[in-house]
Amino acid sequence: MASGNTVTDSLADSLPTAIAKARQVREQRGVMTQLVSKEALASNTGLTWNEISLAALTAQSVTESTELDNPQQLSDTLFSVTPTVVGIETLITDRVGRRLSSKSIAQFGGLAQTAIQRKKDQDGLTAVDGATTQLGSSGASLVTGHIRAARSRITSNTTEPNFGATINAVFHGFQIKDIEDEILVQSSGALQADSLGTTYADKTFVNGFRGMVGGVNIHEDGNLTITSNAAKGGVFSKDALVLVQGHSPRSETERRPAVGGGASAVFLYDEYAYGERSSGNWLYEVISDATTSRNFGSAGLRVIGQGIAETDSGIVLLESDGLNGVGRLTTTNEDAHSIGLATATMFDVAKMGTIVLEARVQFENLDTKEFYFGLTDVNADTTIIEGGTMVGNGTTMTLTASDLCGFYLSAELTDDEDWHAVFNGGTTTGETDSTALDLDDDAVAGEFDVLRLEVGNNGTARWFVNGVLKKTQAGAVSTSTDLAVLLMVATYGAAIETVDVDYISITANRDWTV
Repeated sequence: MASGNTVTDSLADSLPTAIAKARQVREQRGVMTQLVSKEALASNTGLTWNEISLAALTAQSVTESTELDNPQQLSDTLFSVTPTVVGIETLITDRVGRRLSSKSIAQFGGLAQTAIQRKKDQDGLTAVDGATTQLGSSGASLVTGHIRAARSRITSNTTEPNFGATINAVFHGFQIKDIEDEILVQSSGALQADSLGTTYADKTFVNGFRGMVGGVNIHEDGNLTITSNAAKGGVFSKDALVLVQGHSPRSETERRPAVGGGASAVFLYDEYAYGERSSGNWLYEVISDATTSRNFGSAGLRVIGQGIAETDSGIVLLESDGLNGVGRLTTTNEDAHSIGLATATMFDVAKMGTIVLEARVQFENLDTKEFYFGLTDVNADTTIIEGGTMVGNGTTMTLTASDLCGFYLSAELTDDEDWHAVFNGGTTTGETDSTALDLDDDAVAGEFDVLRLEVGNNGTARWFVNGVLKKTQAGAVSTSTDLAVLLMVATYGAAIETVDVDYISITANRDWTV
């Protein structure tokens, strides 16, 4: 016999296990059964639910001399839906039933019913996936224009319009996140504030997106399957899909005394099918890129360039001369040495466009310096402008980066004080003639300029200086290479150069592939 205190470990085998609570694993809350019209197949009427649609007639103008002798023929089209049976079986031996917690047993029926409802929802989503017409694409973000386009096709359809009926949309949560991103990057005035000064963007930022887009009710359904990074949601009139219910959901129990010393099998059945009315007219599939979320938290701006460890270069905060909050980037006094701010190579143009870069910058002087602000595939800590991005001399520019798109200024160019639009890596050949890329807008020493670059998901770029559009270039940017944001100043010769940066703003749609 052991000696010592009697504690819980001493009698572990004797102590009963109490189950305080049992819960079901949470599932997606499907919405499809609530968004479509419903019909019940009456008893003793066969296996198929049928309805007819009568074709429209055509009226004609009649004058006093007209004798109508052109009767319009009535015609009909049969629409049929045949419900099928789905079911699930659970079997519990008597021995298990006697020993299981009652709290656990109480959940079993709910689990089976949830499984039936999940399949019913998924079958409805499959009907959406079967739409004749598809909007959007698997490599692009969802935009509200797709939703509004689908609605207008439903309400103004030339074959059979459907106006007055409720129009719904079902999307995966990752797709709805794209709608939120679109709202949050809207330019000033695009979404007006209410009487309290709260904008729609403010509400979306706090609460997420809820409600309607262009008269379409937006619903989230995580049961949507993501295949090859694409989710297939849809926009449809409530009349477009009909859920025909056959026999009502029912359950049956069967004793099986020969199984495991006695057991009970429980069967749960449902009978239904979805059908599409007016095929091709009232239902539109909307496909977009949608996988898991990318974390931007570890990919912020960092200081890069040659000489960043030296005492006479780097970045400091200016706190005098009305420049509180402005950062000054300072080069070394060695030829070509650069100092800059950069992100990781995290921007996929095709998936994240429209990408918008904006910076407010000024220079103490415009002598012996180079400056670049934009996108590039080069952002190593030792990056320099001339070796990693480009170099200008006279009227010729050499594009050293395989992929770049942005603003360039260089004292080595003939037009040495002018902003230039530079690009390389897209479907359009990068221009190397500085005069062809001159934006006809001079930088002025001691004066701030606001530089804005907008890049669409098709690679089209637009350059703005102080709010004025200066150049548009199709195919300017690669849509297959991840790019970084880079703002950098460099020197040539033995001179220390600076650039003052008031702010850098970067907005983009989220890339769901990482």
